Amino acid sequence: MTIQPKLQPGHDGEPPVHVPARDIESIDRWTGKKRRETPDSPMNINVDRIEWLFTHGVIEQRHHQAARRLQRDWEIGLIMPYAQMGVVAGNSGKPDFTPAHAKMDAMERFGDAKRAVGPKGFRIIDLVALQAMSVQKAAAAMRVHQQRAQGMLLVALDVLAAHYRIG
Repeated sequence: MTIQPKLQPGHDGEPPVHVPARDIESIDRWTGKKRRETPDSPMNINVDRIEWLFTHGVIEQRHHQAARRLQRDWEIGLIMPYAQMGVVAGNSGKPDFTPAHAKMDAMERFGDAKRAVGPKGFRIIDLVALQAMSVQKAAAAMRVHQQRAQGMLLVALDVLAAHYRIG
């Protein structure tokens, strides 16, 4: 009797084969038709909405850069549930730049950008850039027509790019 080593959960001894979901074609066993088609574009379907809009030419490069900067400040602002004050390094008396300081700076920049864009413009940017909603779903959430929501997004991104002095 030989003792086999205990395998890792989900691993049968062979290295796992990772196939992206976009390359799997599903065929309905009853009708023989494809249920899901492989996309023609080389773009990963797991990217966020801003990247998708930029890749498909809906928004310009300066809009993309402004949205990325806002996303970065928003994500840094979520580092920890609170910010700390008064961290001092050694005997130098100079405050050290800590993640808390980065969080506070990012929160301040985010608030400035939010005020610059205004409540209505920020709502569409929040839904599309930060909450990863499609423009169609954002339009439905805001109860406006899809074309109007797309126009609102472009105007808001213009204001955001001007706030960040991009382009």
